[in-house]
Amino acid sequence: MKKLPILFALSGLILCMSFRTEDDLSFVKSFVRDLSSNHYQSKTIISNYFCTMSEENHEEKLKVIEIQLKSIHKYLLMGGVKIEKYSAIPAKDQNIIIEEAKKKDIYRVSGRQGLIFFILMENKQISSISTLNKGGSRVIIKICD
Repeated sequence: MKKLPILFALSGLILCMSFRTEDDLSFVKSFVRDLSSNHYQSKTIISNYFCTMSEENHEEKLKVIEIQLKSIHKYLLMGGVKIEKYSAIPAKDQNIIIEEAKKKDIYRVSGRQGLIFFILMENKQISSISTLNKGGSRVIIKICD
């Protein structure tokens, strides 16, 4: 009988974790949908979806993100967009060097041309859409602290 409260607590924790993952996936889908729009505004996308950046190099970071969004937008317009949790993609394609615990917060966005980009979610906001490919492995470049 003493195990019953523990089982309820564990099931509640698992349920909360799955809702958080679904919330993040919905958020990523909304981001991709809005960025796919012919009338997207990069400043609106950044303010609605991205984490708050520190003041250090703030303008430079914004310019880089705007350039990335413009490039990604072109690929998204080609269609065939697929959003997947990082854990759901084949092991041979899981080449991001990151802590195991953070892998649940990564999403892959691909299209007809293959991989478009990865998204790292932190605190229900996007903290990266950039990776650096180094010798067949990828490193995430975060824009937030």
